[in-house]
Amino acid sequence: MADSEIAALESEIVALLQTLAKRDHDRAVKQLEAAQNKQEHVKQMQKLQYALEIAQAKAQELQRQKQHKQAKAGLASAKAQQAKIEHQVKKVKALQRNNEEKAAMMKDINHRKRYIEVLELPTMHSLPDWDGNTNWEAYQQVQQQVYKLENGQLSKPSISHIRLRRSQDLFARGGFRYVYYAQTDSGEQYVAKRLYAEGDELENNIKDVEADIKDHLTADRCIRDFHRRAKKAHASTASMHFTSSVSLIIVKAHESAPACGSVVYFLERVIEGDYCKWIQNNGDINAAPSVCGQEVLDTTQAMVHFSYEMSLKKGRDRRYMITDIQGFQLASGSTTLIDPAICRPRVRGARPAGADYGIRSAANAFFKAHRCSHICRALKLDDHES
Repeated sequence: MADSEIAALESEIVALLQTLAKRDHDRAVKQLEAAQNKQEHVKQMQKLQYALEIAQAKAQELQRQKQHKQAKAGLASAKAQQAKIEHQVKKVKALQRNNEEKAAMMKDINHRKRYIEVLELPTMHSLPDWDGNTNWEAYQQVQQQVYKLENGQLSKPSISHIRLRRSQDLFARGGFRYVYYAQTDSGEQYVAKRLYAEGDELENNIKDVEADIKDHLTADRCIRDFHRRAKKAHASTASMHFTSSVSLIIVKAHESAPACGSVVYFLERVIEGDYCKWIQNNGDINAAPSVCGQEVLDTTQAMVHFSYEMSLKKGRDRRYMITDIQGFQLASGSTTLIDPAICRPRVRGARPAGADYGIRSAANAFFKAHRCSHICRALKLDDHES
């Protein structure tokens, strides 16, 4: 091949290489531009995505704020409704308290009226002629209900029927009851006590007398525990107990009966002896040693102190104190107690029993005057003098 041909061929080859190089360069430039465009697009997409996320976050925050405002408004509405209901409840309770106070006032007024009426009734000044017929009403069949104390509550009564007559005149008047003599056709001698303030509902009258029987049985159980512990502690005490035979009787209507058609009595055996009251309903100490003897006075006070201490172990709301300690000193030297009262914590809205002065008032009055004797110390009772 001639040199000229070779030079021409080399020129073509160079030109071809230059063309390929330029094409590759142009392609690389285009690819670079495409890559740059794609990168820019990704950045734009990221910006848009970020902007979208911010917009969504703002929307969620607005939604939360809206829900919070709604919840706040709902809470305010609920509080307003609650306040309105509480106000209505207070009004109802106030009306209820007013009604209870009015009912208590009416009961007290009726009690006072009845007491004035009782003061005008004739009174016996000596024991009745148990074997005669003078000053006695006719025998009639009555329902007698005898109770026991089980776990601090009255048991279901044992019911029987007896024939009984009642004295026409009173032989005594108490603060809450007036008292008659009564006798069964078999010769058993009783005292029948009827509340001044009887109502028109037989069931309520029965409950009032049952409350007295429960207090009597509670006091009887307490003094038994007292003597048992005193004996164990080698403490000398006076012979003292509550009369054991108490019951409730329901007598069909007389002209003096309430609208319920029957009269309810607290029935207990007649006790003959010298009457004395050592401690009042409200806890005040009444008798001096010269009246009843130091041993009897020490025993009655220690028994009241013991009742308070034992009740404290049952819980603050179950505290009580046995008061109204009274009874008869018998020829044998022993003492039979009757008609105890039990003072308990005040319960709001509840009507206390007539002789219940409240545990705080009774305890304050009693411990203000009480000085612990050898019996209290032997039983390790706390000193509440302060």
